[in-house]
Amino acid sequence: MLRFMGSTGEPLRVRVRTTDGCEVELRLEEVDLDGGQLRGKDLRGAVTTVSLSSTEVVWQRRPRVWRSATVWVAGGLSGVWLGFGGHTLGMLFGALLGLMGGAFLSWLLNDSPIMYQWRELYSGPAA
Repeated sequence: MLRFMGSTGEPLRVRVRTTDGCEVELRLEEVDLDGGQLRGKDLRGAVTTVSLSSTEVVWQRRPRVWRSATVWVAGGLSGVWLGFGGHTLGMLFGALLGLMGGAFLSWLLNDSPIMYQWRELYSGPAA
């Protein structure tokens, strides 16, 4: 249904640990149950396959939205504080510039490890 409407989505960003202890981070594009493989591309764009039988744990990378929002709002508040000169117009422009600066800083920090967390999706075969 989503493809029909023009939205293809993007691959899941996951980290996979195999039974031999190796960990690989990739953009998961397909889970092939018939072939028993996870297929995706690593962060450099190389095609990577991992056998389902050797998969121990899979984690999904999830953004910490509240941290991005905190950076953004802090930029706005600091802009109000710096723009305070006794004039309401200065505070308004300071808030506007601060919010834009906070949004830009949030965008710059997007790939930083402090801005996301890993949530477990799969842990071992079912008993």
